[in-house]
Amino acid sequence: MIPIDSHVIIDVLSEDGVWKVRPEEALADAADHDEIAINPIIYDDHGAAVDSP
Repeated sequence: MIPIDSHVIIDVLSEDGVWKVRPEEALADAADHDEIAINPIIYDDHGAAVDSP
């Protein structure tokens, strides 16, 4: 299992194309090789700040 850093999540969720592409590619690559996970406390902390679709 590969733990995902909160900064990667923030970059992926950002609207900034400069900081979004590399983390998206890294997440996709990691998911191709193993399971990926985020700490539930980190998810809760950052998830509260994100609008739902």
